[in-house]
Amino acid sequence: MARRSSRCPTSATGWVIQLVNQRTDSFGQLGAMNNTEPGHYLVAPTSWDGAVPDGIRAVLRYDTGVV
Repeated sequence: MARRSSRCPTSATGWVIQLVNQRTDSFGQLGAMNNTEPGHYLVAPTSWDGAVPDGIRAVLRYDTGVV
């Protein structure tokens, strides 16, 4: 199941979001310190093969059952 979030915390000082899987392995790091632009990102399992909606900057894949 793919999830789409419409919220992206931003501020004048910066923002950071770390994505970890069920084993607590990091599979995505978004934020000002990673030079990532604010926007919409799709988080999906590696087995997902759906169409990426318009406006999605990147698809971030995880390989476990839980994010």
